[in-house]
Amino acid sequence: MSDQQSLFRTILRKAADLLREHGFVRGVRKAWDGKMCLLGALDEAQQADYAVGTIAIAALIVPYLPVPTEGDKDTYNNNVMTPTKPPSLICAWWANMKAKNAEEVALKLEEVADTL
Repeated sequence: MSDQQSLFRTILRKAADLLREHGFVRGVRKAWDGKMCLLGALDEAQQADYAVGTIAIAALIVPYLPVPTEGDKDTYNNNVMTPTKPPSLICAWWANMKAKNAEEVALKLEEVADTL
């Protein structure tokens, strides 16, 4: 395992723990009460807002998500989806519109971590 894979695995697991500890919110990276979205949890796990690593990690997560069809909407981010949207937007769409709760998102992050 490379150093980068090890780092990304650690970030994914920490983000899953953060979602379980603080709760899940849709449409904002971090809410006033500490709840966070998928991308916000990845940022927080790296202790940086809009961290560069979040974009790279989002690209690792996307193959484990359903592919949005043309016209799917993320009403929280006002996006009309296509299968070719950037990975971070696909992750946000899935977490906002498809995932049921914090546990489902946390399990997905752990699933990806287990593959690294």
